[in-house]
Amino acid sequence: MPWGCGPGAGGGVGHYRVGSNMLQFVVLIYGLVLSFVLVSASRNSREGRDHGRMLVYTGYLLCGLSAGLAFGLPVVASMGVDLGLTA
Repeated sequence: MPWGCGPGAGGGVGHYRVGSNMLQFVVLIYGLVLSFVLVSASRNSREGRDHGRMLVYTGYLLCGLSAGLAFGLPVVASMGVDLGLTA
């Protein structure tokens, strides 16, 4: 049996708690990278310097990821899919 799926695992939903911790970690890292990109871009603009190539690419990646999630999550929620993120 996988972790958290056996007897006494919290009523059959205990295995989702591991994924919830992973989701919290991913959201934390996403927020840290996003804040770093925004602060760096703001500082470069204020000082009149060009943005680094990786900074621009990371900004586009985060913008696309945010737009994709902003579109995709309401669609998934309207379909009634239970992602199992609640205990």
